[in-house]
Amino acid sequence: MKNNFLNKTLKGAKTNLILILILSAIYLSDGEEEITKKVMSAVTDPNRIKKDDLGNPDICMVAYYHNLFTKVEEVKTVCEECKAGKRGCVACKKQLAKNIIEELKPIREKREYYEKHPEEVDKILIEGTKKAQEEARKTMKKVKQAMKLNYFTDDFGDGEKNHQ
Repeated sequence: MKNNFLNKTLKGAKTNLILILILSAIYLSDGEEEITKKVMSAVTDPNRIKKDDLGNPDICMVAYYHNLFTKVEEVKTVCEECKAGKRGCVACKKQLAKNIIEELKPIREKREYYEKHPEEVDKILIEGTKKAQEEARKTMKKVKQAMKLNYFTDDFGDGEKNHQ
């Protein structure tokens, strides 16, 4: 594994599984090579040793991810070829990596854009914060009215006592 510190400090089956999941996770910051490397290291049907062995997509994590990132018609073909021993795991993983890269491409491009334009991120966060604060004020006014806790405020909930 990559990080010796984590290997020494995390012990047991559950923590090892968590560590494997963390190290094999595909991040939006991962480049195409990194995505391909992670997909190619994915575990497939453990009973399938050779390419022409009959596979079982129902127990294969690569087939599971094909359902998420591959077109329905392609998934059927992938599974049929796997079951018939006509498609090897390497070809299956390569196709999955290509599909994941293609699916994540617009998201990764947008992420890259915002990394280069942090001032826009700040603007979005400031505007979002203002909207959230206004919604929170409206919600708290309703909560106070419903709980009859609005006796020190006027009709606008601004904290000023109504002296009529």
